[in-house]
Amino acid sequence: MSRARLLDRIVDLATSVLIRALHDEPVLLECRLPLLGVVVAWPSPINRWTKLPTGRTLSDDSWRNIDRNGNPAVGLDRLIADRFKIEPSRGHALNDANAVAIAAAFDRCRRRSEHGDGRLGGAIIALRIGGGLGAGTVIVGRSIQGRPRSPFLSARLLEGAGGYAGELGHWQVPQQDLDEFSARARRSW
Repeated sequence: MSRARLLDRIVDLATSVLIRALHDEPVLLECRLPLLGVVVAWPSPINRWTKLPTGRTLSDDSWRNIDRNGNPAVGLDRLIADRFKIEPSRGHALNDANAVAIAAAFDRCRRRSEHGDGRLGGAIIALRIGGGLGAGTVIVGRSIQGRPRSPFLSARLLEGAGGYAGELGHWQVPQQDLDEFSARARRSW
């Protein structure tokens, strides 16, 4: 799929989610739904500094370091911001495994704080199995006793120097192996 077509699809999906959210009273802030930013989880390792994909998942040449005209490519975060017509600082691109780890850490902290046990710190490791195998790791700090602060506010994604810490690697897994894994998983449930 071309870069332009994929970005159009992302905008369409985000618009659909926002329209549904406008009808959900608890998410509105003073009868409005401010757009704080857009984060897109990509099925590829992403360089921490350039925000360019480094894996083979996004195989169209327009995702690579140099575009077809020989110009330096624009990072995924900037492409998102441009497509959504928002400030560049509000567009974000994450590897999908890292996005899952952040979501799991947020959910764990939310559940802990609902039950009065918001002080627990630790690590969240999320494994993502799909066309490849990846992992993301988030360290959740402890909240200080007596302060009404979520431990998620001190959570840190382990990115490493290039943005690949916690990665097992985005290995190409043949479809036959994925089908076999899925069949075995279904039988064990």
